[in-house]
Amino acid sequence: MRHKVSFFRTADKALYAHNFHVIVTTRGRRKILLPLAETLIAHFREVDNYGLDKIRGVAVEDDQLHILVAIPPNRSVAQVAQRLKGHAGFRILKDHPDLAEKTGGRGLWQRGYSVKNLGSRSMTDLKEHLHRQRGTGDLVDYA
Repeated sequence: MRHKVSFFRTADKALYAHNFHVIVTTRGRRKILLPLAETLIAHFREVDNYGLDKIRGVAVEDDQLHILVAIPPNRSVAQVAQRLKGHAGFRILKDHPDLAEKTGGRGLWQRGYSVKNLGSRSMTDLKEHLHRQRGTGDLVDYA
């Protein structure tokens, strides 16, 4: 049985619905993420457990990640993207030092990120789109 995730989140004296679709790509668009899918999702769960932002789902493709995240009003998208990329990239490169050579030795992720603000309709459309992706681009829902 699937749990229905509320569109709105609560914070101290606030009810918000700041949902974003963040896309990050590997350095040089190298296709190295599929074997690391379970590890990446575990690292994002760690960020979700001790962070203020609520990760709603993650889809892993060959060379990019799609992250659905609810961000409280007191945080910026840039702060959250930096935290997600930094935590996961550092942990992956620490566990798999051979990837540093494949990515040029300067980090796992390409500079920057892509972000789109999501409403309730676009959230369901995006989830359907990610479920149709090839490879293991299936969305891992968070309760």
